[in-house]
Amino acid sequence: SSAAEGMKLPLEIGFSSDNNIKIIDLVKAKNILVAGAPGQGMELLLDDIWNSFESRQDNIQVHYFNSANDLYSETEVEQELLDIQTIMKNRYETIRESKAGNIAKHKDAKNNMPYIVLIFNEYTILYDTPGLMQILLQLAQKGTKVGIHIIMSTTHPSVNVISNKIKMLFPTRIAFKTRSKADSRTLLDMPGAEELNAFYDMLLLHDAELYKLEAIFSRNIVF
Repeated sequence: SSAAEGMKLPLEIGFSSDNNIKIIDLVKAKNILVAGAPGQGMELLLDDIWNSFESRQDNIQVHYFNSANDLYSETEVEQELLDIQTIMKNRYETIRESKAGNIAKHKDAKNNMPYIVLIFNEYTILYDTPGLMQILLQLAQKGTKVGIHIIMSTTHPSVNVISNKIKMLFPTRIAFKTRSKADSRTLLDMPGAEELNAFYDMLLLHDAELYKLEAIFSRNIVF
């Protein structure tokens, strides 16, 4: 669509009140944090994002870590994160040698660095393994410069889970309905998410602006 023109990694987030689809560029969004109370549709949103990236034929690799999946093991997650950490270090080296400065400039020269998107459903399960959380935060901090982006969710949007460091590394945030005004403030730096109605309603904080949206998956729900 014309709204997505010029975007490197266009991502359809939801419908605005005038029924237009809100599209953001994941490259500009950097990393996305999704949070809200359980049962508010976060997993469906991550599924939508995963499917939209998977269906593309362009230069992109998606890794989806879904804690609801029996195949999701700590060892598997650790191995994948370590592999991606190695890719990140190699890309920094390549860009340094080519003097490109970042992946976009390097891609113009030779398109051999696919974008890598990591999607984590309930990232708090990594808290039990501090080493993994450390790698995840390092990828969030340095990865965007070399085409690695993270989208992660939590049903615990409290101050002990969403630290200031996480907020700094995940400037784009999506709130589904939260249990309290305090949770909304922790996630968005303002109240409002606690007052959302339907379970597919969300608030998007992007580029310092707040948008009220209806999730894409809402149109597929039969009541």
